[in-house]
Amino acid sequence: MFTLTPEQLAIQKMAREFTEKELMPVAAKYDEQEAFPAAVIQKMWETGLVNFTVPEELGGAGLDTLTTCLVTEELGRGCAGITTVAAANSLALYPILISGTEEQKQKFIPPICKTGKFAAFCLTEPNAGSDAASVATSAKQVEGGYVLNGSKCFITNGDVADLYVVFATVDKSKGLKGLTAFIVPKSDGITTGKKEIKLGIRASSTVVVNFDNVLVPEENILGGVGQGFKVAMQTLDTSRPMIGSLTVYDDWVF
Repeated sequence: MFTLTPEQLAIQKMAREFTEKELMPVAAKYDEQEAFPAAVIQKMWETGLVNFTVPEELGGAGLDTLTTCLVTEELGRGCAGITTVAAANSLALYPILISGTEEQKQKFIPPICKTGKFAAFCLTEPNAGSDAASVATSAKQVEGGYVLNGSKCFITNGDVADLYVVFATVDKSKGLKGLTAFIVPKSDGITTGKKEIKLGIRASSTVVVNFDNVLVPEENILGGVGQGFKVAMQTLDTSRPMIGSLTVYDDWVF
C-alpha cells in the first residue's frame, strides 16, 4: 500500500498551515486587484516554498516530484495565482537544471534562489504556442555570442524577472533543428508590455516580453545550438505534474 513518508507528511502539513495563515486571508484581494503578491511571495521564499525543485546546494528546497506536487496542491488550495508565481520560478530554472553545465548552474541559479528574485520561461509567441517550430524570435550569431530579437507572449513573471530562459531560432529554415535555448539576464534591451487581463489566476502577472538587440554570450547557450526543442520538451515533461497538482485539491481528503 502506498503511503507518504513522515518527511512528506511534515512538508505537506507545513504548506497547508502556511496556506491557511498567509494565502487564504489575502487571496481575494490580490485576485480582485490583479496585484502582484510581492509581500506574500517574500514570506513563501523565507519559508522555503519557492524554487521547490532546485537542489539545496543551489539555494532551493530540493524537493522530489511527488513532494513538489504535494506542496503545490496545498498552496493552490489557497490561491492559484499566488502559487503560479512561485511555480513559474521552478519552471524557468528547470532548463538550467536539466541541460545546463555545472558552471551555468552555479552562476545563474543561486543568485535567484538565495535572494528571492524571479525567473521567467520564454517559449510561447503569438504564432508559436504548441508549435515550437514556428518560433520567430531570432538569434543572430555575432562575435562572442548571439543577438536576440523578437517577442514572447503569455510570460508568467515576465515583468518582475531578473533572469529569462529564452527559446529562439538561429536559422528559421531549419525548423525545430534551429531552435536554441539561451540564458538571458535582465538587460536594457528587454522590455515588457501591459499585463494580460485574465478571468482567473489574476495575482500572477502575465505579459509580453520583447527582446530588442539583446546580446547573449555564447557560453549562455543551454544544451548546444539547435537543442532548444529538446530542452523545452524535457522542461515541460518535468514540470507538468506540478502544474496539474495546482488544480486537484479536495478538502474532504482531510
